[in-house]
Amino acid sequence: MLVVIGTSFTAEYAIKGAYENTIGRLTEWIGGQEPVEEDRYAAQVAQDYGSFVQDRPFYEFPFFSAFHGLWTQTSLWGPHALRKWERKMWLSLDYGIEAVYCGLIKLASHAVYGVEEDVTYALIDNAPEAIFSSLAAIHKVKSVGPDSFIIRMPRYQKFTVAAKELLSTQARFVQIAGNQQIMVTAVVSRDWQFELPAGEFLFSRDVLTDRLSKRVVLRVPVAGLGAIVDGLAIEHIYDY
Repeated sequence: MLVVIGTSFTAEYAIKGAYENTIGRLTEWIGGQEPVEEDRYAAQVAQDYGSFVQDRPFYEFPFFSAFHGLWTQTSLWGPHALRKWERKMWLSLDYGIEAVYCGLIKLASHAVYGVEEDVTYALIDNAPEAIFSSLAAIHKVKSVGPDSFIIRMPRYQKFTVAAKELLSTQARFVQIAGNQQIMVTAVVSRDWQFELPAGEFLFSRDVLTDRLSKRVVLRVPVAGLGAIVDGLAIEHIYDY
């Protein structure tokens, strides 16, 4: 999975980068650097895609609908016609290829893994049963001992939100999806150094839109998640 997706994404963005920095820049310059309808439409599709993949696999995004909307929600003629039609052609190609590619990935994924569930399961302890009435995203599956439960939680970004809410009650994860190690990303100041009571620093990347911050990637024992959540701006807890 990582080889297929990593290779295809690398090729996709290499091609897009080459095109947008040549023909794309030329038509933008000819159009006086002013966004046309298609530019605004593409920006909205990108925003919708970014929101979508917070909760569902990327290959389920409706690129066919994006293609259809490009031709039905933008006019056929208008100011800066060259830029307008260049965008229509390029975005049509982009959305069309994405739709076919994602359809193939979806078929392959379902054939190998089945339909992707939007829930995961965890074992927790130090959790009084009363917490289930206050945490809407956490559902008890069964009790396995005093203050110890198997629970059902949402996946993707909703998992991060739900896990932080659960940890705020002082409950403790024992296993998540059968695992005892988990990866976490956080956004910290550029001069931040790893001094946490649990976990291991893996690597960091600069935040390109904020010169004062960097994104750090940590490997953390599932049981130690509570020890790092306080005081650290957790961005994402990867839920397998």
